Amino acid sequence: MRDSEILRIMARKIFPFMLLFGFYLIAYGHISPGGGFQGGVVLGSSVILLCLCYGLESVEKMLPGSGSGLAECLLMIALIAVGLLGIWARGTFLGNIVWHEWDEPLPRAGTILMLDILIGLKVGAGMTALFYHMARDER
Repeated sequence: MRDSEILRIMARKIFPFMLLFGFYLIAYGHISPGGGFQGGVVLGSSVILLCLCYGLESVEKMLPGSGSGLAECLLMIALIAVGLLGIWARGTFLGNIVWHEWDEPLPRAGTILMLDILIGLKVGAGMTALFYHMARDER
């Protein structure tokens, strides 16, 4: 495929909206269809779109590939830590660690929102790391 200035301009314009939509899916996944996995896929796809339009080297200067692998490992540790906090707080793995001591009827997500955020960031980092690894092996 030839380099196309139109594709580069469109990728640069679409990228922030893809990030916003990915974070929207993650943030509202506990009360609507979507969630951590779907939002993480959109976040990872936005980075992959930039890599396909601008090249791996130029995108890696902004978002290093080694950082996405490290972020994925740290986010997995954070997910396990939230699960263990559930054992400490409620006696079950991934138990709700957010206490509901209020009387007013407000909708609360509890631990689900925290898990959606961690899962979304982990899936996005994992997709980015996987793409970087596959693109480097192709050369």
